[in-house]
Amino acid sequence: VVNGIYQPKGIIENLKITSNKRCFYVVDNYELTIKSGEYNCGTDGIYFYASGKTTYITGGDFTSQTGVPINIERGTVNITGGTFISNESYGTYITDGTLNIGEHANGIATGSPVIQGKTYGVTSTVGYTLYDGIIRGITNAVNNQSRITTIADNSTITTGTEVINGTTYKTLYLQPNGQ
Repeated sequence: VVNGIYQPKGIIENLKITSNKRCFYVVDNYELTIKSGEYNCGTDGIYFYASGKTTYITGGDFTSQTGVPINIERGTVNITGGTFISNESYGTYITDGTLNIGEHANGIATGSPVIQGKTYGVTSTVGYTLYDGIIRGITNAVNNQSRITTIADNSTITTGTEVINGTTYKTLYLQPNGQ
């Protein structure tokens, strides 16, 4: 058990962290890419309070027991893969900065990234983009759908429900137009 990594930088792969606090605390302008790993965090998975650089998350499994797997107060975060689950709160929380979920590339992938919260999958006070993945929450998938300001070309936001281990989640994902 560790208390997390303060100011990580570089490329992180195949790391396993179990922490009773935050797993990562990003406060300076370092380049960071998380490609894989298993992160079981007591509070926030990754807390971002850095502007000027971009963090890329291409994979990894993040679970927050009481906090938020992705908590963005400043900075740019591009999530193109991975699983982000909160057992007690939001899957992702953004109050300032930039959040891009998925890649603006060929096709729409609904299997990854996965963002899931006990209340909302994504709670945001600013606009963010959605190109791939699925967002789940028990209360609702997102706190305010109008905050999704950019989506993949020729796609439509689709909502529904999904039952996981007896719990019903509200879902939000993109579907190509005409399907």
